[in-house]
Amino acid sequence: MLVETVEAAKVVENTSVVEISNMMEKVDVIENNDAAKSNNAVESNNTSDSNTALESNNAAEYDLRCHVCFYVNSEPYVMLKCRHTICAGCVGRWFLRKTSCVMCRTKIEELEIDEELKAKALEHLQENPDKATPAEIKYEQLAYETIFWAIQMRKLADDPDLIFYGPKPTNILESYSAKEKSAMVENVRLFRIRERLETLRQNLGVLAPLAQIRYNLNFFEKMFYDNDPIYRDEDQEWRMVHGRGLVRVPREYFLFGSQKVFNFFLRIYQPQLLSDPLPSLPQHLIGHSHIP
Repeated sequence: MLVETVEAAKVVENTSVVEISNMMEKVDVIENNDAAKSNNAVESNNTSDSNTALESNNAAEYDLRCHVCFYVNSEPYVMLKCRHTICAGCVGRWFLRKTSCVMCRTKIEELEIDEELKAKALEHLQENPDKATPAEIKYEQLAYETIFWAIQMRKLADDPDLIFYGPKPTNILESYSAKEKSAMVENVRLFRIRERLETLRQNLGVLAPLAQIRYNLNFFEKMFYDNDPIYRDEDQEWRMVHGRGLVRVPREYFLFGSQKVFNFFLRIYQPQLLSDPLPSLPQHLIGHSHIP
């Protein structure tokens, strides 16, 4: 509307140049404001979409987590009576001591892998690989589950703490006697547990090397950096010792700045080269020496 007014004003002869200039400035201001509002609206929509996607992703991850250990539940067990779900590792740890649901304390007799939830969890982990459970934790979870099912397999048919992998069989012919029905149910229970244990052994075989690597790394860090602040890697050095090869020995003037301390450690590794008796450490150093 203002643009049309300016164009009309140009036609009118008695309209001054100053008035036309002022009108043009107002048009520029209005157009700039409209452009700024449009950009802000686009940025606001993008931010809103990003926040919505982040919130949706967080909500989805929360639904996929084990509510005991809070790792993404890639092996979710569902308790068939109360429909609560926890991960396989927590199933092993909890049901070794209790036979009730960890959340509602309902007596549990049947549980199985929730395949639908497992598929969602695996899809989420493919999109977010940083959320995956560390190999050593996964190995520990599988070990707990293996122990749990191995103990269940050794239980007798009349044990009150029996837990079935999957639902109990109900389609048994009525013509069978009570003893035959009980034997059939027990055979089904043992067969399913054997199948599950075989799957667990295969998974443990895959994870064992990865878990061992991580364990070795953690052990190395603890041994050399966390366990003893006096024993530091930089205070040691590799020396070629006759008959022993490369060995780690304290650096010269190690820790106490004493050549006698260094010679004491060196004679432990080179006794055949030195005929003089092994010196004793000074009294104030006893209890502070570290032999690698």
